[in-house]
Amino acid sequence: MPHQHHPPSSGEYAKVLEDPSRDKWQMPHEVVMALDLKPTEAIADIGAGTGYFARRFAQHAGKVYAVDIDQALLDIARKNAPKNLKTVLASPDDPRLPEHSVDTIFFCDVLHHIENRPAYYAKLAQVLKPGGRVVVIDFYKKSCQ
Repeated sequence: MPHQHHPPSSGEYAKVLEDPSRDKWQMPHEVVMALDLKPTEAIADIGAGTGYFARRFAQHAGKVYAVDIDQALLDIARKNAPKNLKTVLASPDDPRLPEHSVDTIFFCDVLHHIENRPAYYAKLAQVLKPGGRVVVIDFYKKSCQ
């Protein structure tokens, strides 16, 4: 799948994020199963957008933070969301999550959007519970032929 850049409007981006064909290449079921989430676990989906993964995590984890910098996308994520899914309006340089509140930090195709990653990682370190983990799914560079 080619890298998707954020379309001009949140509404257009929501269509991309919620496109059913995404399931084929993103394999959300396999991702959720690989994470082996526990009912006592808190997970933060950083760059959650419309909640594509966050909604799925909520079926397995105790608490899910859907974190994004776009309020319109978070409003979509909040619609019909399970009670254990909480949306968090972040800023580009701060996830705005409570200290020591998360067992798993999850990024899917988001890290390349974060400008000062070392500073952002330092903030995430404060959010992560002792023994927590960071999971990254991202694009990889392919040679063009």
